[in-house]
Amino acid sequence: NPEISQDPELVGYLAGDLDLSYPGTALESGTGRIELRGFELKKTGARFSLVAQVSARVDRGTFTLPPIKVASTSGLVSQLVVHADHGVWDTTLGGQLDFSLLEFLSPAFAVSKGVFDLDFRISGKSSEPKFSGRGELHEGFLRIQGLDSPIENAMGRISVSQNRWSFNGIQADLAGGRVAGSGQMLLFSDKLPELDFSASLAENRLKAYPFQMLKIRSAKLRVSGNKLPYEISGNIVIDQALSREKLANAGQGIALKSALYAPPVSAES
Repeated sequence: NPEISQDPELVGYLAGDLDLSYPGTALESGTGRIELRGFELKKTGARFSLVAQVSARVDRGTFTLPPIKVASTSGLVSQLVVHADHGVWDTTLGGQLDFSLLEFLSPAFAVSKGVFDLDFRISGKSSEPKFSGRGELHEGFLRIQGLDSPIENAMGRISVSQNRWSFNGIQADLAGGRVAGSGQMLLFSDKLPELDFSASLAENRLKAYPFQMLKIRSAKLRVSGNKLPYEISGNIVIDQALSREKLANAGQGIALKSALYAPPVSAES
């Protein structure tokens, strides 16, 4: 997130040692020592740090690191356990992750809070890793750039199998109403993700240009595709809309006016 680069409390720190000898290019058969002495990621209002340093001897690609524990400002602790047997990995990520980590990753997340339960595993050879697991979000709060109302009381489940990420039971409060969704995402190393998400809204009051207020009775939307721009389709039922933008006034040119649209019946578009 480049927008936090001017934060006077911004800190990114990683310290450790990696001392390995190995034949040719066979790094997975190395012998030596590995140590992680310190880690800290900090900005105003959020901090992640290593609980205790860890180290291990490596014997021809075989080693087990003690649990690498990272704690957040809120006291949540996530844990990474790394084991390798002659270059074959078995790594687990568990515990609870503070959702404020999103603020470090993208400027889209102005504020993010919540608890994310972790249960993920990476196994197999470095050249052919296997990735699987699941996670569950509790008490999520997101303030997203461009959205005037925060997403509150968010919850949902994520399951992962290789490059397929599935999202189920996603629910949250938004602008006085509810939002729910589900779907999946396919990740690739050489191209954009392939998306297929469905979402529904009910009784929300949102801002969307050129309207200062949209009272949405209900909406069913779908975001899909494998290239930009992703395709958005669906139906929206609007009860009321308010706009103070310049509107065409038939026969009299353009006039600045306040227009309240309250159709006797809902319109779909």
